[in-house]
Amino acid sequence: MDYETLRDFQEYVGYGKNIAFVHFHKAIEIIYVEKGTLKCTVGQKSYEIKEGELLFVPPIVSHSIDVNNTAISQINIIAPVFSDFYLKVLSKQDIVDPIIRDKAVVDDIVTHLRKIDKDTSQLFKNAIYQYCVVEYLEHVEKKEVSTRRDILVFYNVMNYISDHYSEDLTIGSLAKQFNYSKCYFSGLFKRNIKTSFKKYLNTLRIQKSLEYLKVNTVANVAYMVGYKSAQAYYSNFYQYMHCTPSEYLSKVSDMEIYGEGVKHNE
Repeated sequence: MDYETLRDFQEYVGYGKNIAFVHFHKAIEIIYVEKGTLKCTVGQKSYEIKEGELLFVPPIVSHSIDVNNTAISQINIIAPVFSDFYLKVLSKQDIVDPIIRDKAVVDDIVTHLRKIDKDTSQLFKNAIYQYCVVEYLEHVEKKEVSTRRDILVFYNVMNYISDHYSEDLTIGSLAKQFNYSKCYFSGLFKRNIKTSFKKYLNTLRIQKSLEYLKVNTVANVAYMVGYKSAQAYYSNFYQYMHCTPSEYLSKVSDMEIYGEGVKHNE
């Protein structure tokens, strides 16, 4: 399971034969199929998005796109600030069927999204994104719920961890913060995030550390992201990145020299 911190800070547009392994992020993902049929998973369910249909992937919900698909699709990932808006508008409702099939509605949303290019102002983009979220929620099938929704709980949990990842966080302290028993919250976390809290926290800390490495020593970075020793950081770094911090920095340097860019640095 991969938590894409990249998608929490960048907008993204992908057009063509899109594929994706299982991952999740705080941002909303919009999937539109222009040609063919796209097989994907959202949470525990599998979907076939047909030509001319559109689906919104909610924040903090695991999803994937079949690596063998040949469909032509457009993927828009929008800034997490609209996840707050999405969840607020949805309020005490859940989505029953996340796919919009009404051609007029789909065409309207896609037309608005395609007005965005590299020169579009942030103010105009924000207006388009807000319009698309409202338009989607107006037409998607929903149901009322009476209990606390996991998606809202875990969106708040992810925000909390993102703000406090460098502190001495434990599954017990996190459960207490959100008024759960440790045992129940541990199970809830695994069901929703599909990994243990410890593994998730280590993954996040390593991802957060990548920028710090460029201007700090390994020992300093280790403490900056919450590790109690450089050795613990080094071990987790190698486990996640499959290289040492110095090898990673060498790769980054080589890529920048040859102008290839580094994805997390864009």
